[in-house]
Amino acid sequence: MVEGENHARILLVEESPTDRALLERALRNCVTVVLDAEAALEAARRQPFAAVLLGDALPGRRALDVLRDLHAAVGETPIVFMTESVTKGVTEATAVGRQADDTITTLADTLAESARAAAQIVVAVGQQSTGMTQIHEAMRNIDQVTRQTIAATRQTEQAAQNLNALGNDLAALSGV
Repeated sequence: MVEGENHARILLVEESPTDRALLERALRNCVTVVLDAEAALEAARRQPFAAVLLGDALPGRRALDVLRDLHAAVGETPIVFMTESVTKGVTEATAVGRQADDTITTLADTLAESARAAAQIVVAVGQQSTGMTQIHEAMRNIDQVTRQTIAATRQTEQAAQNLNALGNDLAALSGV
């Protein structure tokens, strides 16, 4: 290992498989995991660590004794004594992270569905616009036909008046 990499590693001393797995996932590639106090002391003597995470349930030794011995082995390196509440906090934070991921996925799905709905609305508006244009054209045609009908009615009225006048002239000529 490169010297710079040693200082970026964290020594995890945790007997609980559940807590250990959870912390390993959270810390990813920067953790060295040991299961008991003796292995922790051996690892601390072998290489430097940026921090030590010490679980509170270690088989065969009291946690405070292990803490004292580790402190002597690592010097100024911070040692975090993890109680159940610490690992519970990590578990809760992981759950919140998953919930946030689920929420983001739901939002993305909702946005995609909204985009599809908006596209359908655009198509419907286009169809409505075409329909309105056709209605406008039909109304213009009806107006034109109505004007032609009015003009024809006026011509018919004028023709009837002319025929009536001719009929009156003919009656006057024939003496009736």
